Amino acid sequence: MAVDRLAGNPKPGQATQLTTDPRTWPQSAALDQQAHAQGVSRAELIRELIDAGLGESGAADLDTDLAAIRDSFGALSGDDAAVGRGRDDRARRLERVASQ
Repeated sequence: MAVDRLAGNPKPGQATQLTTDPRTWPQSAALDQQAHAQGVSRAELIRELIDAGLGESGAADLDTDLAAIRDSFGALSGDDAAVGRGRDDRARRLERVASQ
């Protein structure tokens, strides 16, 4: 994996570009397969893996997720609860993946 930097080490919060050329970084194929299986981009998968490796689970933290679910109960009531959801690109993609 090559890391392209501007001048020297990046400062906290400064963007760093990772080059994942399959010829020089064999893990790129595994990343692509995992990202495809999860229905996310390679970049999103890399961010999730870095967060997990650093112990910074963020939104993936179970307690945070459960609190958000618990707090959302009753948020919609009456006519607001009739929210329609049609088939979107994600639903069509999941159907294609499931049928393979």
